[in-house]
Amino acid sequence: MGNGIRYLDGFRGISAFWVIAAHCAIWGVPEISLPLPKIAVDIFMIMSGFLMAYTTMRREDAEPFETPANWLRFYVRRFWRLAPAYYLVLFAAVMLSVPFIQGYTELRSVNQSFWHGSAHDPSSIKFDIVNIISHITFVFGLIPQYSSSTGLPDWSLGLEMQFYALFPIVYLAIRRFGHTKVCIPLALISVVFIVLFKKMTGPDGSHGLFPDPSFIFLRLHLFLVGILLCDAFYSENIEYKERWRRCALAIAFVSVQVVFYRLQVLLLLACVFLIIAIEVQAPGSKKIIGILGNKFTKFLADMSYSVYLVHGFFLSMGGAYLYRQPWFKSLGYGTRYFIILSVVTVGSYVLAYFIEKFVERPGIKIGKRLSERSVKSDELAPT
Repeated sequence: MGNGIRYLDGFRGISAFWVIAAHCAIWGVPEISLPLPKIAVDIFMIMSGFLMAYTTMRREDAEPFETPANWLRFYVRRFWRLAPAYYLVLFAAVMLSVPFIQGYTELRSVNQSFWHGSAHDPSSIKFDIVNIISHITFVFGLIPQYSSSTGLPDWSLGLEMQFYALFPIVYLAIRRFGHTKVCIPLALISVVFIVLFKKMTGPDGSHGLFPDPSFIFLRLHLFLVGILLCDAFYSENIEYKERWRRCALAIAFVSVQVVFYRLQVLLLLACVFLIIAIEVQAPGSKKIIGILGNKFTKFLADMSYSVYLVHGFFLSMGGAYLYRQPWFKSLGYGTRYFIILSVVTVGSYVLAYFIEKFVERPGIKIGKRLSERSVKSDELAPT
């Protein structure tokens, strides 16, 4: 990540912890009410769109998307960035499926009022061959019955892979036809699908056919927000009016989420306004950058992907174990929440540290090496 956007580390790191904190409340201590974890995941999507546009812009001279071979290099890097850690965690979910699923089933009974009528039922999870293959190939997000069928929060990972598949096409279209002509129609398509699929079956935010919004056109408008914000401030020779037109579109697209979050959509809007304030160097922005972009937030950001993937193991099995203890159930809800949050947080970040070091980093290096090798092959090819 370039030094100019180091503050994004803070958004990523805080969002990952937000998911942990909210899940500990939802599954473990229903008396605690926190902002929905899906809002934090939406922030991840905005960051993803921003970072993909930013890195592509920086590579444009060396790897222009006008050359089809560069699409493959992009896909190779993204696959090796996400797949190794995910495959490891998926394998663990299959091997530990009995205590993993049983733990969530027990915790679900703690918060029956929240889950009443919900499409999320851990006891229905079956790791059959079709389920596993759909996740290995990352097509599960397109199949309603498999979009949330592992107990892992991987619905957003399937969504991310769909975004990567579309990104080169969307990016080229924007460069050729402009942001307004491309982003507005795509966002309208997202709104149409949201209207078609929006059928709230419970306060967990189920989306009609999909228990989670794992289908790209239920969240494409948020990825576009990131692209718009990046291009508003990092495109060369951008006119003043065009910059603020892109920012206005980003704000409008985020506002669509009011359908799901009501007043909590203000948290998403605050994220967008904060990015804009930082980029225009508004008063106090240097202090905000210092808070969001430092060594600690970089650590949180580096851990965020693995923490997001593994925290469910500690929550399901650790939380269920605690609730089997009479002394734990006799505690006040604040104390219970603090204990569960501490167990899940410490366990998740410790495990994530080793996954990031021994799985994520090597995967990134392999992806980079393979993409560089393909570049050299092109250079040596006869003309």
